[in-house]
Amino acid sequence: MVTARLKAALAGLDVGLDIANGNELDEASTAQIPAEMLGRLLDDRDLRRLQRTIMPKKPRRVGKR
Repeated sequence: MVTARLKAALAGLDVGLDIANGNELDEASTAQIPAEMLGRLLDDRDLRRLQRTIMPKKPRRVGKR
């Protein structure tokens, strides 16, 4: 996390940026990250796409009948 903040500051990308937290991914999740998403700040659209890629799908709820 410190490295990401430092890189953002050095590139001048931290203006108005509030970094709240970060999470370390396991090896299986890391392997699922597309190469074009590595080494750059992700916008909201990319973050949603990444979340759909690495998060397990929720099982569908079957309604009571």
